[in-house]
Amino acid sequence: MRQRVIAVGAIEARWKKTGKTQEVAQATHGSPDSPLRIGEVEIPCFVLEDGRRVLGQRGMITALGKTPGGSSHGQDRMVKFATQDRLEPFTSERLKPGTLVPIEFRTPDGRRTLGYEATLLADICDAVLEARKQGSLTEKQQHVAKQCEILVRGFARVGIVALVDEDTGYQADRARDALAKIWEEFVAKELRKWVKTFPGEFYRENV
Repeated sequence: MRQRVIAVGAIEARWKKTGKTQEVAQATHGSPDSPLRIGEVEIPCFVLEDGRRVLGQRGMITALGKTPGGSSHGQDRMVKFATQDRLEPFTSERLKPGTLVPIEFRTPDGRRTLGYEATLLADICDAVLEARKQGSLTEKQQHVAKQCEILVRGFARVGIVALVDEDTGYQADRARDALAKIWEEFVAKELRKWVKTFPGEFYRENV
């Protein structure tokens, strides 16, 4: 909680310093206290008033097995990772340099923060996995690829369940957090299988 407050404060201070006064998007749903969970990683998620699904910037970076660094450098960290030479041949147009811009928005409780469209996480995972398939990743990037593999497999399982529920009408009767529990149980189980496979130095990779 304290880290989140500090991060939000840093974002507010940076905006004031740069003199930004333009309107930012408003989230209508979501809360930092009800994040998506990937093992021990928490990703705040929100739905904006225009329907965009958004993941918190720092949580999204951490979900990829990277350290977010200082709150003011989160965008640079994400751009640096997603547009590196080893991934560039495999990225979609949305991940090209100059296009990976975070969304500025206010949470339902009024806090100003940064995030990315949720589908960008899938795009990055696709690029990483294709880079691994083509042998373009370094040995120290293999843990990121494994993390992406687990995320994509988790997306697929939750997605098919959601489609069946919607088609049958069961979505109106299932528990509110049913899909989240499916996600958490699958990802937690998969992470336990490999998290100790890589020595500590693999997690100190800067790119």
